[in-house]
Amino acid sequence: MENNATGSFWRRYPFVRPCKNLNTVVEAWTKGDSDLLITLEALEATGAMTRAEIDFGVELVKEIAEIVCQNFTSKDSIVIDGQI
Repeated sequence: MENNATGSFWRRYPFVRPCKNLNTVVEAWTKGDSDLLITLEALEATGAMTRAEIDFGVELVKEIAEIVCQNFTSKDSIVIDGQI
């Protein structure tokens, strides 16, 4: 989940203004020795996940991100970048 264009997100999309509010962009990544970006379309095309599973996952991540962001806001802080 990305709330703001920072770090590796900004390096991948240099045309986006640094720290631009992205309103929670959801990306899929492998996690391990090296982290690799996987497109949501590839997850569906390869049969790794159905479109319904992808949509459910994206919505779940956004709901969790909203709870986390509200919690930070209540403490006068903001979430810049998060992994859920």
